[in-house]
Amino acid sequence: MLGELLLSIPGLQFAFTQAPPSMKSVVTAAWFLNNAFGNLIVVLFKELAPFNNQSDEFFFYGIIMFIGLMVYIFLAYDYVSQERLGHHLLLIANEATPLQDTFKDELPSTSKSNKREIF
Repeated sequence: MLGELLLSIPGLQFAFTQAPPSMKSVVTAAWFLNNAFGNLIVVLFKELAPFNNQSDEFFFYGIIMFIGLMVYIFLAYDYVSQERLGHHLLLIANEATPLQDTFKDELPSTSKSNKREIF
């Protein structure tokens, strides 16, 4: 459970911040689907009990983890984050404008005695 807690929070944050705005829910769903697949592997091997002792089972999980690490290194080698590309600045600018336009009509009226900047 501790590993789940320590991995899920930064993993979901990374997936959500690096995804384009139109794909955030799809990327989050892919994260949970991948998590479900990993849990299914554990349940299958726990129920089938193909190992005679627990050390063989842990060795098997270590091999799976090493294979996952190699796939991760291969995929992450050429990855460039959105912050380094500068796309996050464009996304922030594009997301701020429609929000201001949406609430422009709902802003309180300002008189000479009560002038203040809201946006």
